[in-house]
Amino acid sequence: MIMLLTVNGTVRELSTVSGACTIDDVLLALCVRKEIVAVAQGNTVVPRSQWGDTLVSEGECIEIVHFVGGGSDL
Repeated sequence: MIMLLTVNGTVRELSTVSGACTIDDVLLALCVRKEIVAVAQGNTVVPRSQWGDTLVSEGECIEIVHFVGGGSDL
């Protein structure tokens, strides 16, 4: 089954076995390293501990933010 989601402003197609998936499933399908991102579903940041239990529905908006290290030499 194919599910359409908006990820970081771009519509993406994700294959699902049952039609239901979690945030963990979305990150796995997109080959995202979970240890370096934060995820918001709609306008709500989802705690990492809840990614495996948080269901994602057809048409939802997901924002995946990558952590960036470094800084200024000032």
